[in-house]
Amino acid sequence: LPIGFTFTYFGQTYSNIYVTANGFLTFNSSNQTSANPSNLFGTILKSVIAPWWGDLYIDCDASIQYTTTGTSPNRIFTAQWQNIRYDGDSSSTSQRLNFQVKLYETTNIIEFIYGSNTGTASSTSSRTAIGISNSVGGSGNYVNGKTGLSTDTNLYSSSSFPASGTVYRFTP
Repeated sequence: LPIGFTFTYFGQTYSNIYVTANGFLTFNSSNQTSANPSNLFGTILKSVIAPWWGDLYIDCDASIQYTTTGTSPNRIFTAQWQNIRYDGDSSSTSQRLNFQVKLYETTNIIEFIYGSNTGTASSTSSRTAIGISNSVGGSGNYVNGKTGLSTDTNLYSSSSFPASGTVYRFTP
């Protein structure tokens, strides 16, 4: 997808981004299909922005939307996951998640913004990652979004979805 401006991420500039159904964005086309959130901390997938990376599913009630708003040099790219559920959760009371990523022109700030979390996950074994990783990947080349640490490889259960209104901000 076109970002709508040039965005600098860990010293590299990009004008396009890939948005995945599994709750993450990437600047690398080969990274688009992974449902394994442990990859955020590894060397396999690189240049990843993951507000809620897990094995997620888009059904008829869910969507992923994107837009670029504002005027140069203060535009904002927003990707939004709306009513996303965990793959395999298909009951009428399945947990539905809402979250966004915002990329800011000029400042290169990244924000994760969390909305409502409704229903209940049928499986508590599903795990997700929150954070960012750079183009090198691997140990020390990522930041855990919840703790801000580059050594924290914790994965989170569905019950750890951030409260509505929570914002995690990454400032270069």
